[in-house]
Amino acid sequence: CESRAFSFLRCYALERDGVVIGRAASIWALVDTESRALVPVSKFDLDLELMPHNDMSLDRIVMPKSITEVGSYTVNYADTDQNRHMNNTHYPDMYANFLPLERRRVRTMSIQYVNEAPASERLTVPRAYEDGVFYFKTLREDGQINTLATVELAEI
Repeated sequence: CESRAFSFLRCYALERDGVVIGRAASIWALVDTESRALVPVSKFDLDLELMPHNDMSLDRIVMPKSITEVGSYTVNYADTDQNRHMNNTHYPDMYANFLPLERRRVRTMSIQYVNEAPASERLTVPRAYEDGVFYFKTLREDGQINTLATVELAEI
């Protein structure tokens, strides 16, 4: 999708036999690995075809006031990327460990990445449930927020 400033938008549609079976939208920030400075969109050519923005919301997650610790998760080597931080594709699996998935499936999921979780980090996992939505916050050992997430389930 068209991007601006330091926000790289990525919109997806997953199709099977010409039928859309899933959609996703994400916002990314690119960081220069040497200087650790953000890279503006105007300085980086993705050389990708621009597609229209879908109608998905990319709002910030606001956590309910009442949230309770439901467990912890230790970042394993198999969870990590080349920077030895938890790969963003592993977070949904981690949240699944703390969801009542019997006879249910994930309908929607939104994840806000705040701080990296390095290998061997033990994340504390608080969760809330309000108005049909599960809210997650993962906290690093130093108390910093790692992620915020919302998950909605559907009956199978």
